[in-house]
Amino acid sequence: MKKHGVLYIGAVIVLALTMVFAVTACGEDEPEPTDQTTDVTTTEATATEAPKPESVLKKTLKGLMDQYGRGEANGKGVAYARAIDMDGDGNRELIVIHDMTTEIYKVKGDKAESVFSGKCGIQYGQTDTAYEVIINESISPTAVVLFNSSDEWVDENITAVTISDGASSTEKLKASTNGENDTPAREELVNFSINGATVSASDYNNEYTRLIEGGDSVNPMTPSDLDEILAGL
Repeated sequence: MKKHGVLYIGAVIVLALTMVFAVTACGEDEPEPTDQTTDVTTTEATATEAPKPESVLKKTLKGLMDQYGRGEANGKGVAYARAIDMDGDGNRELIVIHDMTTEIYKVKGDKAESVFSGKCGIQYGQTDTAYEVIINESISPTAVVLFNSSDEWVDENITAVTISDGASSTEKLKASTNGENDTPAREELVNFSINGATVSASDYNNEYTRLIEGGDSVNPMTPSDLDEILAGL
């Protein structure tokens, strides 16, 4: 009977402890759910739109006209302007002739940068000087060909300008006579070079023809012509 009593008391104790643990567990507060949502504040950036390339060229041309004038006498002032895509990148470059100088502007960002500037003038006789420039879009890449001779009767000095990767490249053709001719005929030329290297008459004339053939000779523009170019940009 003692053994049974011990077992009975032990069972009662175990049952009591079990009930205590159960009551304690039930009395604990359940953890509150955590809000996993994070507030995200979106800041709207205000971006400044870059000006269109054409408007940059227009501003540049207007500035040159204001600076040098328009079609002044004796080769002074802006005498010619034209916008064409010289390098095939989809944006036009601005070709301007003023004061016997040809400049080519390319849009870079919000500005037009002069990527080439060169004299273009041929002296014939003793005092007369005229510019001669040919724009040749029939060859690739498009070339602007400048004639700049100190004396057309005895020398031929040509610079062909092309645009690539935002920069200009030049090819220089030079030829001269023996000084005994009395007319500015090309048939009298006897010494030939391309980019400083001596070449044959045949090679020289072939390159000359390639640069010139199919090109357009530029003519001086009136102020109203220049205004039309400006309005078209």
